[in-house]
Amino acid sequence: MTAQSSYDRCSARPDIVKRLRTALRRSLPASFLLLTIFLLWWAATALFGVPSYLLPSPLKVASTFIEALGNGTLLQHALATCSSWLLGFAIGALFAISISVAVSEIKLVERLVMPLVLALQAVPKIAVAPLVFVWIGFGQPAIITMAALTAYFPVLMSAITGLKAYDRDLESLYRTFGSSRMTILCQVKIPGAARASFAGIELGLVFSLIGTVVMEFIVGTKGLGFMIQESANNADLPLNFAGILALGVCGVSFSAALSFLRRKLIYWENTGSGRSSAHA
Repeated sequence: MTAQSSYDRCSARPDIVKRLRTALRRSLPASFLLLTIFLLWWAATALFGVPSYLLPSPLKVASTFIEALGNGTLLQHALATCSSWLLGFAIGALFAISISVAVSEIKLVERLVMPLVLALQAVPKIAVAPLVFVWIGFGQPAIITMAALTAYFPVLMSAITGLKAYDRDLESLYRTFGSSRMTILCQVKIPGAARASFAGIELGLVFSLIGTVVMEFIVGTKGLGFMIQESANNADLPLNFAGILALGVCGVSFSAALSFLRRKLIYWENTGSGRSSAHA
């Protein structure tokens, strides 16, 4: 038993090292770009004399970021933004996926819903804000509503595209064996639409964050958008940049988490090319 456990640990080590090397190789271009931006930023402030009221130094921004993180200000605003953002995104994405299933399965629903969806998407979301204030109110409910509105369209369109691009041969095989329409939907169409749907979900996550921050600019009393707006009004550019940096960290972190979730749920994605080659 002990010898077998030792063997398993030893055999797992090369795989871990290989994964670390792959991750490091993939992160090198982004790391190089970030380092270049940092050096150019530092040179602009330290060597070329760009005044701090126009562009604070990266070291000052870093110290402000750490200070705001240490006293809890940054964390408080980040939690407010993330809670509104993720709740609104979840509402918009679930609504969009539900509508996409109905649209792909029922022709009458498609004829009724799609013209309205396309017409609403043509209207800038900021133009809908006054109606949101009247119907929903101010504060966090309005922010969540805007996050949902900005998330639903990319999720909806990608899900509809994926649900309509299923494997017709596989569907015929299921029908031959007398499978019900619900079985075909759950076992053929939804798995086939998973990749396209996740692409729209990742895009909707980013759009939803934009909608959240814009509404925090207007009606927020807390959140990173509110903090950025207030620091700009007070000419506190280091705190302003720290808020923007925190937004970037939140966006990248949750996008990476969503990508990880996609790889775990769509476990057949990485073997798709292998199956295609085998069929060829």
